[in-house]
Amino acid sequence: MRADKMAMANSIEVRVPFLDRDVINFALSVPEAYKLRDGVSKEPVKRLASHFVGREAVYRPKSGFGVPIQEWFRSQLGEHMHSILVEDKTELEGYFDLAALKRHLQMGPATVHQAFQLWVIFNFLIWHRVFRAGQEVAVS
Repeated sequence: MRADKMAMANSIEVRVPFLDRDVINFALSVPEAYKLRDGVSKEPVKRLASHFVGREAVYRPKSGFGVPIQEWFRSQLGEHMHSILVEDKTELEGYFDLAALKRHLQMGPATVHQAFQLWVIFNFLIWHRVFRAGQEVAVS
């Protein structure tokens, strides 16, 4: 879901869509019983794909792509965010409780959820620097 949102936000297609009119019309004409069979979704597509890439690859369980975001905030990303909070303190006071943010950064995020909250705030800080304050941001 995050990959889709980030890709769409940057006008990037990360999956090959089935957008051919004939494919769409065919998919809409297939009865529901064939699309979801024995709890397996996209059954016709998977059955066809299994002839080319093998049944094991097609019917395996989904596997997520984890990002070590908590560790990032406990190291360089957290240090970088802290420096932004210190450098841009007067401009950011109207948006956040900077003391609370600094405390969270010093302790490190206890959960992935907290880390993603910090990630959203970090992205806001970068956006603010570029589009509100007119500063350049180095990406490394």
